[in-house]
Amino acid sequence: MVRYADEFGRNAMARLSDMVALMEEHRVDTGSTLNLFARRLREAGRISKAGRGRGAASMTFTDASRFAIGCFATDHPEQAPIAEAAFSATVLTDIGIVTGQWQLEASEGEPFDRALAKLLQALSRNEPAAERAAKAAEAKAEGKGGLYLRPQFDVEISRSGVSAAIRGGGSHWIFHHPKMAAMISAETYLEAAALEAEFNSATLPFRTGKNVKVGMDARLLYALADLVGPDAAL
Repeated sequence: MVRYADEFGRNAMARLSDMVALMEEHRVDTGSTLNLFARRLREAGRISKAGRGRGAASMTFTDASRFAIGCFATDHPEQAPIAEAAFSATVLTDIGIVTGQWQLEASEGEPFDRALAKLLQALSRNEPAAERAAKAAEAKAEGKGGLYLRPQFDVEISRSGVSAAIRGGGSHWIFHHPKMAAMISAETYLEAAALEAEFNSATLPFRTGKNVKVGMDARLLYALADLVGPDAAL
């Protein structure tokens, strides 16, 4: 993977081309197809405008989040901008918390792209790992062992339902399309039917009828987080 260095010889922050290379390494898709995804999303203004070589824009965690979402939301690069925007705009509707575990700082109604960006930033800064390591050290000092396991998170995207989930440490954060969330809480059949029609109208151009679920495992999430780097902007 090519990384550009600054004037002091240090690695610069990640470029879009770095993300393409990383996704290819993790066999998300071929390099040529991933480049098409990147170009479509960049042209649509969904990720930072990028030049070439040393003039390329440094990626933020939101850029990484949206690029990953775009690549997993559809198999077709031409549909990437509308599919990514729709999945990124899904909102947090259900939070299941396991007490004592590290928690994602996301509140109800927060969009998926921002929540995923926050997760990547936390993984990059090793925040969950730092908490767990500190607890392991404390337990060891008290003679109770001290086994430390790196926190495991995964992300699931449901293409047919236009929904997503972040899971880790026994906790979960579930995201639904705003129209679907409103439909579920509708008080009357007519209100629900109208919202369902709006949901279908907004998502049918890219939504598959098959019950397809795709996921980002912990290995890919940590790789993306490490690539963007702890000093990058959210």
